[in-house]
Amino acid sequence: MMRRGVGVRMSVLMLAVVTIAGAVMPGCGSGEKPKDNGIPAMPDYMQAYRKNEFRKALELASKAHRDEPEGVKRDRAAAVAGDSARWLGRNAEAERWVSPLLSSADETVSGWANSTLGMIEKEKGMYRQSADHLLAAAGKLRGSESASSWMYAGDSLSALGRKDEAKQAYLSGLAAVPASNTQLKGMLDQRLGQEAPTKDGGGRYTIQVGAYSSRDRAQAAADRLRGNLAGTSLGSPRIVQVSNKGKILYTVRVGMFQTREQAAREAKRLGTDATATLRTGE
Repeated sequence: MMRRGVGVRMSVLMLAVVTIAGAVMPGCGSGEKPKDNGIPAMPDYMQAYRKNEFRKALELASKAHRDEPEGVKRDRAAAVAGDSARWLGRNAEAERWVSPLLSSADETVSGWANSTLGMIEKEKGMYRQSADHLLAAAGKLRGSESASSWMYAGDSLSALGRKDEAKQAYLSGLAAVPASNTQLKGMLDQRLGQEAPTKDGGGRYTIQVGAYSSRDRAQAAADRLRGNLAGTSLGSPRIVQVSNKGKILYTVRVGMFQTREQAAREAKRLGTDATATLRTGE
């Protein structure tokens, strides 16, 4: 179960870490003695970060930052401290950690700093600044980190109404994402409207798993839901804008069914707040 206040705060660093088995943020060598296989041990703060133990990661990264001499290792500890603070909702502290790293000579460190600031700005609705920082991150990072930066930059550009630029950002993300990272590829495909069609042939009914006041929150919910749909025939989540009593809502839906009973059975398997409903607004 997602922790309250954390579930929708997916970041570039976390997305790269959690979606690839055994992934490590590039360059996070700890300076510790190598293991027997010759691979350097992962820093303790990075281990905590990978486990979503952000309070512990912040504490350990802060200590590493104090103990390390000036240099890349110290800056990388600061970058992880900053993103951990962001996940804890301590955005002002996160900004203090990463702002000095924007001009780092190490492109990875600078990329992480840009991505953390870009995500904070995205959450605040500062889409222009968010797009600038995330585009900068995309150009400095590699692999999944670059791809997810392109994706979130595209979200901010889309929020600004710059649809063509958003589409190009998503396409750049697809070009950067490793073939092994199927979750991130699916998220980019969904934004481009290229998700695989459902296997039920369409129908009047669907499963609705949530309704949100902002597209950003709906997109975050759809991204989380995607990970629970592996091995099902429901296809990819859809975001559908509807009007309810004069208010605009963004619903997250999945699957298409000929009867309400079929939709209800699948909704029960999904659990949580999933309900069968008509496909109004689609």
